[in-house]
Amino acid sequence: MVLCRVVSEIFNVEKCRRFGSRRTLDKVSGSARTLQLDSGTLHPVEVVRDLGVLLDCELSMKQRIARIASNCFYHLRRLRRIRRVVGKEVTSQLVSVFVLFRLDYCNSLLAVLPSTTLKPLQRVQHAAVCLVLNLGLCDHATPGLQQLHWLSVEHRITFKFMYAHASNPHRTCTKVHGRLCAANRGIQP
Repeated sequence: MVLCRVVSEIFNVEKCRRFGSRRTLDKVSGSARTLQLDSGTLHPVEVVRDLGVLLDCELSMKQRIARIASNCFYHLRRLRRIRRVVGKEVTSQLVSVFVLFRLDYCNSLLAVLPSTTLKPLQRVQHAAVCLVLNLGLCDHATPGLQQLHWLSVEHRITFKFMYAHASNPHRTCTKVHGRLCAANRGIQP
């Protein structure tokens, strides 16, 4: 919403309404999708990257989540090779640096996504728990999360989002924040 407000101040308000579902985007004609500037014409793309965050035209974040999961599994495979040599404590620290940091980077953008979309990130976290605690394939990772005092991915996102907004009490609560607060408490808005 803030992005649309900033863009609408700079450009045409109608151009700002391009984010949405695939059906909404298909309704917009080809010539209306371009933006004419003094220096040339801007054409739309499916995915853009800003500050290392991939944003797709539908804001579904699926490409971002897939990229994070892929990078994290790569680092987990590399860490698995040295796990026996360095021990549990060092492995836990390396997983925090190489994996958990990637899960936490700009994760407040994922706050309103359904849990099914976040499943690849949860799989990464479970694989990280199995690596740190040296669990087998048949072992459950949830007790390991509790043992390591790690929140699940969905709760990490909610915690970071709530912490960021609780640190400034003068912010107004929008509909999204209200829904997130209500969902955390199990209350329907």
